[in-house]
Amino acid sequence: MHSGHNYDGLVNLLADPTHTLALWAEAFTQSPMRLPHKIDSESLIATLEPITDALADVVAPDREGNCREPRFHPGAQELREVEKAVSFAAANLAVAGFSGFDVGALLFSLRDVICAPIGGTALTEMQAYMEWLVVLAADSLATGREQAAIERWHNQLDEGTPLIMITPQLPAVLFVCQPDRRVIASVFGRLLLTIVRTGGTAVIIDVRGVAGRFNSVFAEGLETFVGHARVATRIRILACGVHGDDVSAWKAIADRHGADLHFENHFDSCVSGALKSGGWRLVAPKV
Repeated sequence: MHSGHNYDGLVNLLADPTHTLALWAEAFTQSPMRLPHKIDSESLIATLEPITDALADVVAPDREGNCREPRFHPGAQELREVEKAVSFAAANLAVAGFSGFDVGALLFSLRDVICAPIGGTALTEMQAYMEWLVVLAADSLATGREQAAIERWHNQLDEGTPLIMITPQLPAVLFVCQPDRRVIASVFGRLLLTIVRTGGTAVIIDVRGVAGRFNSVFAEGLETFVGHARVATRIRILACGVHGDDVSAWKAIADRHGADLHFENHFDSCVSGALKSGGWRLVAPKV
């Protein structure tokens, strides 16, 4: 007995989710909507499998063997795992380079497969629900692409932040853009390793290229660096380009660790001061 929505065909189809998944993958490869490019079938199936498994769980009999009467309404609690699986898959496909056309083709292919064995009001309801999943997947695809772009940007910023050697024992780091906590920690870590490796007695920290003001994230990384036993009380730190209103915050960190901190507005002044502190004598060329 059904309350107007007969999903028996879908129940039978999803009784073997592996077969359903194979039908779906095949329908997707034949879709005229997707962009032509090579597909890694194994990777694709691994990404899609949680969706078919979640759908199978929705229509599967309960523990007593009683058949359920599934209903498909966007955002319904019993469909939460389906929608989570779709969102997660779309986000992963964004990282893999799938386009909006590809993801649309993917969900419409699923619609064709799971709607084939049903009809009547169940078909109308399922088609409407699949439209909702397409919208959900599109949003997740956009979010995944944005996150992937941010991740690439952070990796490039980490690798590309200049750490240069003025002399074999004088490192200088030039922070740029707006580094996050991970990038700041990584760069300061590289600076610390350079000090240990070279036996340096001074460092230059140039923040003129940083977008925005001194913030808690940078303060955290600076405090960790300055408070290290190899730096505090042992290394002269020359800070270049610190905003006037931020000087007190830098001084407070240095004072907590007894650090030898000096401020300069120009990089050449930092170099000159650091070299003199290391016993170097700068001699102007004869004209």
